[in-house]
Amino acid sequence: MFRSGKKHPPTIENFSFETVFDYTLIRMMQHNLIFSNVYRHKNGDNVVHLESIRILSDVKLNFKRKSTAVKIYDVKVSNELLDGFIRRYYSIDVEAYRLAGIAKGRERRQALVVYLSIIRHTLLSKGLKETTIPINVMADKIGIYAKTPFHKKEALINCLTYLKEKIHFPFSFSCVSHTGKKKYYISLSFNSDAGLETQTVREHVFYFELINELRSYFEFKMKSADSDAFQSWLNSPVEKELKKFLLKATYKKIYGLLMSDDEAMDILENGFYPNKQ
Repeated sequence: MFRSGKKHPPTIENFSFETVFDYTLIRMMQHNLIFSNVYRHKNGDNVVHLESIRILSDVKLNFKRKSTAVKIYDVKVSNELLDGFIRRYYSIDVEAYRLAGIAKGRERRQALVVYLSIIRHTLLSKGLKETTIPINVMADKIGIYAKTPFHKKEALINCLTYLKEKIHFPFSFSCVSHTGKKKYYISLSFNSDAGLETQTVREHVFYFELINELRSYFEFKMKSADSDAFQSWLNSPVEKELKKFLLKATYKKIYGLLMSDDEAMDILENGFYPNKQ
């Protein structure tokens, strides 16, 4: 990239980020990931919410080394990225996806299965079950580009009805509009007890909820929001009884099951490997 001389590598503190890996690191430090969400405000306006998440929080490397010295990188992934992936992780109902691919119009229906799976997990990971999405937004996501709003609405409702009645995808929906306005929305409702949550999704929701509980306690007691200090406290043997209590309470909240003290202590010492359904 930089060998031609037409473009110069970024340089910070007399170090040039000229290798592919070096340049990738500096680019990840300079740019954030942007997640977007569109929702309906109570006054009827459409609102787009953009959330910026850092990719890397810290990069260290040694330079001006001796000729035989090894180049060492110390790269830290940001907490926002880890939490963001957990909250946005989703799984696809493979059987529903397969059934949606039968007969004409399968591309739209399969895209809708994926889209609904994303929405469902995002809601459940936040403790929510319902949301309302503008018809234009949902239609564009699955490739419905009808000439008129009426035909776009009808095509989308047909796809949603097919998923609910033919495939039995566990959700309910309705078409709503504001009085005196021509804009239409789809109101979605998901049942968290419908059995669609897989073990993998539950693990991630459990982890996210547990980390939130532990971090809230740490910040309240220590009067500090320092991520490194929190990580050190988390990995230390101090306050094991408190950590065990929060672990058992969170497990019961997510899985609806009781965990023994021995199981909780084993998880604290060796990591989380759920063996209960």
